[in-house]
Amino acid sequence: MIYFDQSATSYPKLDCVKEAVQASFQIPGNANRSINIDMSRNIHRARKTIQTFFNCDHVIFNSGCTESLNTVIFGLCKPEDHVITTYAEHNSVLRPLYASKVNVSIVEHNQILESIQENTKMIVLSQCSNVTGEIYPLKEIGQYAKNHNIILVVDAAQSAGHIPIDMKEENIDILCFSGHKGLQGLSGIGGICINGEFDIKPLKYGGTGMDSYNTLEN
Repeated sequence: MIYFDQSATSYPKLDCVKEAVQASFQIPGNANRSINIDMSRNIHRARKTIQTFFNCDHVIFNSGCTESLNTVIFGLCKPEDHVITTYAEHNSVLRPLYASKVNVSIVEHNQILESIQENTKMIVLSQCSNVTGEIYPLKEIGQYAKNHNIILVVDAAQSAGHIPIDMKEENIDILCFSGHKGLQGLSGIGGICINGEFDIKPLKYGGTGMDSYNTLEN
């Protein structure tokens, strides 16, 4: 069998991936709970690896690119904001933008800079297209966005693992990645890489911790 659909999900998985998954079943309990140091260390090691791989300040793990983009768009944008995106984006970008009620401009890549308005909060776009093979000029767009205090968010679902990404070099503020494509991982994993400090409102609430009665205002 010849498998061509690596941009949708990688196959076959590398032996080291299979071995790591199998080994994880031998570690009891949950990470960051009780005395389970081994699993916590594994997650910390993975976080540092991703941080180095993309050259970023912070890494947040979640279920993948769709959750990452939803978290970033809903967590940073308000209805009065203006967001620029392109005709080449997937539904994990477009549908959250529509649902967030922001003012959206969908343009060609060479029209991004001329589409900036006074209330432009964010530019969100893919690094490359898995349909046409185009690779977009993130560094130039990111530098212009930085000069105008606009957040550049990159959907790296199709590029992470296939194209080298240095977030600081490419002027990327936030990068959303999926683990099961070019990074050769499993389905249902991915995350958000962040350079700098952004006050992102959580998409979901709950999880671990003892201070259950604490509020966001505190």
